[in-house]
Amino acid sequence: MAIATDSKLTVKLPELLRRQAKAVAALRGETVSDVVHEALEAYVAEVLEENEDIRIVQEVEARIAAGKEPIYSHQDMWAEVEALEAQGALPNSRACVTLHCKGKTDDQSTNSHPPLP
Repeated sequence: MAIATDSKLTVKLPELLRRQAKAVAALRGETVSDVVHEALEAYVAEVLEENEDIRIVQEVEARIAAGKEPIYSHQDMWAEVEALEAQGALPNSRACVTLHCKGKTDDQSTNSHPPLP
């Protein structure tokens, strides 16, 4: 089993950013290395997550293009939601509809939806 070791990395920074990192480190009682490590770790995690999201979207788009994924119109989706609401199959469906029918009375909001574009 390999043991992870820290390695050194030299990075050129604008003077202002170096001073800001040093100030943040002092405020937090950490070293500049700790601040840079934490920031870089967060940045790398964000980029990897974004790339995974992009990969998933590309896979779905490829399935759609190949005819392996159905595509639904706005009207079809509302019809399905209304059918599920009528069956009582949606949790808190009255509250969900009320969220996008703001300003209407309960009677108006239960069977009405925002206008279609």
